[in-house]
Amino acid sequence: MRSDNLGYLEPVTSSSTTAVKQSEAHKSAVLESALDGIVTIDSTGRIIEFNPAAEQMFGLARELALGRPLAETIIPPSLRAAAPPRSRRSPASTKQSTSAGPATSGSATP
Repeated sequence: MRSDNLGYLEPVTSSSTTAVKQSEAHKSAVLESALDGIVTIDSTGRIIEFNPAAEQMFGLARELALGRPLAETIIPPSLRAAAPPRSRRSPASTKQSTSAGPATSGSATP
């Protein structure tokens, strides 16, 4: 904390801002360089992160995937009913899982 001219305390945010920027840069570097496809969803099941390996895996550009429902984007229609509920609407588990999804041609990818 530091004091302004009137004696009020104000938080020192420059170090906090720097730490957040470094953390975001580290996260971006990991996502960009990962050899595995990484798809992250929010609490409603919408895609909020789609790394380059996921683009290759699913044949879908990141820009087209972001904001779309996971179930409608990478789970083939024939498998959607069997998909875990979390892929349809709730946050993803931290458990590692493997799933198949449609390529841009409509065929399933392993």
